[in-house]
Amino acid sequence: MSHFKSTEGKRYLISVAYSPRKIGYEWYMDALTLLSQEMANWASRFNKEIWLQHCDGDRRFGHMITNLSECMNPVLKVTRYLPISAIMRCTYERKGILTMRFAHYNRRTSVFVVDELEPFKGWSQELFRVCLAAGMCDCGLF
Repeated sequence: MSHFKSTEGKRYLISVAYSPRKIGYEWYMDALTLLSQEMANWASRFNKEIWLQHCDGDRRFGHMITNLSECMNPVLKVTRYLPISAIMRCTYERKGILTMRFAHYNRRTSVFVVDELEPFKGWSQELFRVCLAAGMCDCGLF
């Protein structure tokens, strides 16, 4: 972005990267080529699976960033001043985890209890403890 000075070209380049479908990518790439052949050639050198949303194989689920905290910021923005139990409940609901419910939080030990509402393949227990300080969960995943 610092090498090329065209503001319009930068907008096209960002639109090329964020296009969720190939047709949108092609349209913006054609517009970029008409504006700056050099910029289009530069962009074409890179591995498409890394920088184009429509080529990522849905590995990023529509997100163009890899920093987890940046992905979570929009989820947690509305919960900024709520108690931790409300934040956990809201996070589960926003992320579409409707088969589990946040049941309890111990502030002193930073341990959460998650209640499984529907059986999950291979797990027989219904309550899972998640200990943030130890980085562990009863389910074996953290």
